[in-house]
Amino acid sequence: MSILIREVNFDSDCDCRQVKGLFKLMCREISPILEPDTNVYIDQMRKYHELMKDRYVMLVAEETGGQLVGFIDGFMHYDYITKKNVALANVYYVYKEYRNTSVPVKLYRDLFKIGKDHNMDEIKICTYKNIAQQWTKSGFEIDKIVLKKEVK
Repeated sequence: MSILIREVNFDSDCDCRQVKGLFKLMCREISPILEPDTNVYIDQMRKYHELMKDRYVMLVAEETGGQLVGFIDGFMHYDYITKKNVALANVYYVYKEYRNTSVPVKLYRDLFKIGKDHNMDEIKICTYKNIAQQWTKSGFEIDKIVLKKEVK
């Protein structure tokens, strides 16, 4: 299996269609009843890419033949509270059958390299509570907690 990690091409209908499919699968794994608006998602990510230039990145894992089997996106910013340069990994997904391969490692390795090349002090990951333990096993620590309440 040959996997290439590269930046997504937002001008490619094929890339955008495949990322939307990966995003939808990720949401359904979190909760089978979720029906995300994948068009809005990809349009927003395209706008982040245009507006933030080299401060936003989406990496995809491409198998020989052009099939995308995973992706990660994130952006870099200065945290004025901690006074650190932070890379925030926002959305991440890899097909189940590729999770015990080198694909997840390659995606994170390349994301960390980009963070390092941009002098980031730390990388943070947005995740759901049912997945958080996976990241703490990989050396991450819980930093912030987001609470929610429905507005009625």
